[in-house]
Amino acid sequence: MLALEPVSRAAAPRTVVTTILIVCGDCAGDALFPLKTLLTSDGTCSRCGGRSYVLAAKLSGALVRHLRKGDAES
Repeated sequence: MLALEPVSRAAAPRTVVTTILIVCGDCAGDALFPLKTLLTSDGTCSRCGGRSYVLAAKLSGALVRHLRKGDAES
């Protein structure tokens, strides 16, 4: 019978996962609020494999600045 020894959590290998939302130029669509997808570890869109994208946070920030600018002009 094989006895398994407990492995300390500190000694166990860990995989680091970072979630990065993107708006892919190839599959996001033309709506005012485009579809968001994830960036894969090799730098491509998880939905279509495209490499033409912007960070979703950048796009959201630009939209907020644009809307605030419009409110200030009214």
